[in-house]
Amino acid sequence: MSKSNVTQLHQIYQIKIILEDIRPPVWRRLLVDNHIPLGRLHEAIQISFNWQFAHLHQFIEGSTLYGEAGASDFGIDIIDEDTVALSSILKKEKSWMRYEYDFGDSWVHKIVLEKILPGTMKDTPVKCIKGRRNVPPEDCGGIMGYQHFLEVLANPQHEDYQDIVEWVGKDWDSEYYDQDKINEELNVFFQDKKIKLKRAGDKSEETAMINDMEMMESIPPELEELFGDPEIPTEAKHMLGEILNIMSEINHLNELLDDAEIAFEKIIKMTTDKKVSRIAKEMLKRLE
Repeated sequence: MSKSNVTQLHQIYQIKIILEDIRPPVWRRLLVDNHIPLGRLHEAIQISFNWQFAHLHQFIEGSTLYGEAGASDFGIDIIDEDTVALSSILKKEKSWMRYEYDFGDSWVHKIVLEKILPGTMKDTPVKCIKGRRNVPPEDCGGIMGYQHFLEVLANPQHEDYQDIVEWVGKDWDSEYYDQDKINEELNVFFQDKKIKLKRAGDKSEETAMINDMEMMESIPPELEELFGDPEIPTEAKHMLGEILNIMSEINHLNELLDDAEIAFEKIIKMTTDKKVSRIAKEMLKRLE
C-alpha cells in the first residue's frame, strides 16, 4: 500500500449517477471506495443500472478520455481506466465527470460526487443506497428510439406493438427498480472478481485496493475516528498513516512466511532426495 493512499482509504464517496436527457430521470446513488479504479466503477454502473456489458464505453472528464486498455488501437487517445482511481479525478464535493455507454445509442451518464464521508468500504467497494427507474432496453436506438419505444408500449393498437412485446415482454416496466437485487448482484460480482484476482496472483492497482480494504477491516474503530476527526492535526494523521503502512507490510510478510512454511512442509513430504529434505527442514526451523 502506497503511503500517499493510506488516509484516502478512510474515505467513502457518495456519488449520484444520472442517465442524461431522460424524463422522468433514471438515476442511482452509490457509496464507493474513493480509490476504486474507473474500470471497476464501469462494472458497478453496468450492474446497478442493469446494463448488459454489451457495448464499448468511456469516461469523460473535460477533454480527457478513460477507457479499456487497447482502445487507442482504434485511433482514440484514451487512458487505461484500470490505472486511474476515481479520487484522482473527483477530488471535492460537487465535482463531476461523464460516463458514456454504447457509442451507437450514446447513453451518457453524469457522475456527481455528492459527499465525501469518513470511513472505508469494508465489505465491498460499491453499495447502492438509492435509485429510481429502469434503464432503456439495450439497442433501442438512443433517446429518440426510447421515446418511440415507450409510445408503442403504451398503445396496444400500434402497428409495432407486437414486435416490441415479443422483444422485451409484456411485463417490462420503466419504473422498475430493485435495490436489494442490485446490491446482491454487486456483492456476488465483486466477491467473485476478488477471488479470481487472488488466485491469479494479480498485482494490479485493483488488487492493491482490495488488499488495502481487507487490511482496514482489522483497524480499531478508535483509529478510524481519528482519521475523520477535523481537530486532529494533519501531521498526526500522517504519522498514523505511516503506522498503517507498516502494519500492512507486516501483514504481507506474515502471509509470505505462512506460504513458505506450507511450501517447505510439502517438499519434505514429497521429496525422496535426502539433501533436499534436509535443506527444507532447516529452512522450516528458521521460519519457526
